[in-house]
Amino acid sequence: MLVETDKHNWCEDVEGCGQLTVVFFYAPWCRNCKAVRPRLERLEREYAGRATFLQCNFKAEPALCYEQRVFSFPTVHFYLPRIGRVSRAVLTGKD
Repeated sequence: MLVETDKHNWCEDVEGCGQLTVVFFYAPWCRNCKAVRPRLERLEREYAGRATFLQCNFKAEPALCYEQRVFSFPTVHFYLPRIGRVSRAVLTGKD
């Protein structure tokens, strides 16, 4: 299960993490977000111990989403320790 992060925990959860961190930015009403969540949870299980997976709810944390330059959903950002964001992707529910 993806762990929720927010503006108050961002530094500790993302910037303080010692490994690859994957953050799933979603909106509760977004159908594509609901469609891709099972795949992200599967990846979380597959890469357990090698990457940290978090999620950020736009409805609860709009300022954080805008600060991270998230303007569409679902979006996934990849962060590396001491480097910051290295990549991002806007996902779709279809392959």
